[in-house]
Amino acid sequence: MLKFIFVFLFFLTINGAPTKKFYDTISYAKQSDSPWTVLIKLGADERRCTGSLIHKEYVITAAHCFDNLEMDYEKLEEFIKINIGDWKPDTDPDCDDADDDDDDAEICSDHHYADIPPKAIYIHDDYKNHDIRFDVAMIKLSRPPRLSPYITLIPLSTDTDEQTYEEGTMIITGFGEDKPKQPTKQKKQTEVTLIEYRKCKTELGASYTAEHHFCASVPDGITTCSGDSGGPVTSFDNGVYKLQGIVGAGNTDCVGSDRPSRILKIEPLIPWIEQTIRGESHTLTTPSTTTTTEEEEECDDLVC
Repeated sequence: MLKFIFVFLFFLTINGAPTKKFYDTISYAKQSDSPWTVLIKLGADERRCTGSLIHKEYVITAAHCFDNLEMDYEKLEEFIKINIGDWKPDTDPDCDDADDDDDDAEICSDHHYADIPPKAIYIHDDYKNHDIRFDVAMIKLSRPPRLSPYITLIPLSTDTDEQTYEEGTMIITGFGEDKPKQPTKQKKQTEVTLIEYRKCKTELGASYTAEHHFCASVPDGITTCSGDSGGPVTSFDNGVYKLQGIVGAGNTDCVGSDRPSRILKIEPLIPWIEQTIRGESHTLTTPSTTTTTEEEEECDDLVC
């Protein structure tokens, strides 16, 4: 069982004033933690979002990641970078400090992340006027990654019990910023406490609905911010991790606020996800000309 860190929750917007408390509580995931987590880089400035590998050819993330993103849909690979199995975005292979007296000594992994170009992007049909009830997108990969202990699929939760989303804890993972406009150098994750519906509704307002959302928080007024959008929110039960939600629209102040983080439920989205994988959803983009090889088998199941 993975060992989870309770102190830090990643960041989705950068409008708030940073505090020393926030920077002192940054903590990072181990390389093997949440191996379904995907780093998404967008545009020339490589603005970041986070996603999850739910099928060998599909990554799920937040639709608002693609708001105001100018790109040539015929050349998606020039505008969107998909790093699967990444741990430390600035290094390949991933390296860590060695436990010895040499400050420059490092131990490097044999694992290399999979840098796979996108083939198409699918935005939920009801994500109109930035309707955050449907803030979800799917990225179809140009080829499947090779699965390993550091690259795995995450199954989707079909749980409809409201207590699942109001009691206990879940885990959030992402590549949120360490400081404003300073991308993290390592994947991060934390355990968060779920909050009951009425408090979430009071804190997050009319746009929060129990059908589409749940919310969570950690102590000390820490919340999600830039780079965590679309990141996985997972449960661990009976030895199985499941994707319960994705990080959605967040706070405008990020730090020093008691407002919880809004999370988009996966369960109501499953019909749309399945339609997308079957090729029945509208696409935001014109699929690229990249094709799979004959050695790559087709897979229509949600997780295979």
